[in-house]
Amino acid sequence: MINELLLKKIITILTALIALYNQQIVATKSEVVLGGIGGVGGGTTTITLIPKQIPKEISDKYSLMNNSFERLEKSDAKDRIKVEIGDKNQPQFIPKIKLQRWDEVDFSLTPIENETDNPSLSFKGNKIDWKKGNLEIEYFDAPTSTNEGGYKMVWYLNSKPATNKLEFSIQSKGLDFFYQASLNVENKDPNLTCTETQCKNASGTIVMERPIDVVDSYAVYYSTKGGMNDINGKDYKTGKAFHIYRPHIIDALGAETWGILNIQNGIYSVEIPQAFLDTAVYPIKSNDTFGYTTRGASTSVFDGNLIACSFTGAAGNGTSLTISAMVANYSTPTNKIKGAVYDASNNLVTNGTSNEKTDLTGTVGDWTLNFASPISPTFTAQTYWLAANGDATGFPFGEGTQYYYDSGTANQAKYISNAYTSFPPATLSGGTNQNNKYSIYATYTPSGGGGTVAKKRQPVIISD
Repeated sequence: MINELLLKKIITILTALIALYNQQIVATKSEVVLGGIGGVGGGTTTITLIPKQIPKEISDKYSLMNNSFERLEKSDAKDRIKVEIGDKNQPQFIPKIKLQRWDEVDFSLTPIENETDNPSLSFKGNKIDWKKGNLEIEYFDAPTSTNEGGYKMVWYLNSKPATNKLEFSIQSKGLDFFYQASLNVENKDPNLTCTETQCKNASGTIVMERPIDVVDSYAVYYSTKGGMNDINGKDYKTGKAFHIYRPHIIDALGAETWGILNIQNGIYSVEIPQAFLDTAVYPIKSNDTFGYTTRGASTSVFDGNLIACSFTGAAGNGTSLTISAMVANYSTPTNKIKGAVYDASNNLVTNGTSNEKTDLTGTVGDWTLNFASPISPTFTAQTYWLAANGDATGFPFGEGTQYYYDSGTANQAKYISNAYTSFPPATLSGGTNQNNKYSIYATYTPSGGGGTVAKKRQPVIISD
């Protein structure tokens, strides 16, 4: 009898231990399940992710949110940047990238594909890798891709495709996309000789430059904000949110070409030259880069000349503290830069005048030009011109100040030659109208409760 009771106790203890062991195993293999993408015939493939299989490079960078990976690229509450891979609102994982800025504007891309194979999701170091049939896409951050960082979507074609275009559906909120043509197409000045990336004057001096990966790219701006900024609000600066660079396509042996990027009618398409597809060694890949930047992607040398951009003032009164101009010192000697404000009638504002920065000793700077009381201009709800003028006194032309800009809204900018010695001129009337979006903005302190500010823009500008 004693032996029988002892045996029952041993069995009870062993049963409890086995149950506890099984619970530990279940806990160790607790799974996060991301639904797959339905294939032909409506089937569904489940992509199962076991936490211990997620590399530290991924878990350190992303948070799992339902069926997506989220990464905070910039945590500053005044200029937050967030990336989402997948879609947390969908019942399954989808290959989608979404970029958000200021918690107010965003755009997303999802491939348009008809591959029949089941999809797979894996990780390659710090890269999230989605694959289906002939198409493979890697997503990863690229902190050194632009002056403020960026993100990459690198897609692969593992064999020759049936068409030379790869398309993505694009959705956006609160953004305008401005096409950046080659300089020889964009510039109509008969006094300049231009290639895709440079314009030179009659003396052979380079006066405009556009990097090769900016040619045929898109500058992306906030539709209604930026340019004139409430010091207590978001840090919109110029209003530029992102830059979508020209796709660079490379085959397995290193042969390369540029893809033709087009954003129109809800489609983001990359056209690959057919001759490249015909001779490429597969797989081929495209390096699609999305830069986080508030600076224009092109440069122009104006030396002693004036540039100005128009913006809409505050709904309530506000007093300007500073004008900020993103410029580069284009020469070894120290240069100077001045700033001023003009009203909608092109006249220097009554209670405003120029300010000056005299120590442009760096190669690139976000130079702040401070207004001193009592000359600080007061803004109301009208259009203003923010002006800047670089000094090149005593230097040969081309060794003065270099301004950053993007191509943008028609007649948003003005240009006046040789204005520095008499800066600020009493009026901008007679200046040459330009389509450039110069990297210049003002910061003001609101009065009377302040209000929202808006940047004057026209509808989205896209390529044909």
